[in-house]
Amino acid sequence: MKRSKVSTSYYLIIGLILFPLALLMLLRQPTLMNLVSQLMPSSSTTDLFGVILLFLGEGAIAFGIIGQVTSKILASAEQDRLIYANAISRTMNQQKAISTANCKFCGATVAEGRFCSSCGRAQT
Repeated sequence: MKRSKVSTSYYLIIGLILFPLALLMLLRQPTLMNLVSQLMPSSSTTDLFGVILLFLGEGAIAFGIIGQVTSKILASAEQDRLIYANAISRTMNQQKAISTANCKFCGATVAEGRFCSSCGRAQT
């Protein structure tokens, strides 16, 4: 099942919007406070809402960064796994071909390993 990559980017963007907005609210910027005071007349409610937005913004930024880094690590690990699986498969196929082949030098059937049982020469 494939996970959606959109969510971590959105968390990062939302966090980068909420964090400065909360800082402006806590520092009581006049332009923002005029708007907020119409919605929440009490200053303690405004401060509490600013702190909550600040923590939500920080959490969203952290979650977004962790999600982005994790997706990069998983993609790299998947690529490495495919490279190693192909290398192992190729090596196993080469060993199988060597074990059932005829000797390059004397023509005798090579039963096992890299060396001919008749002449003793390596087959690689």
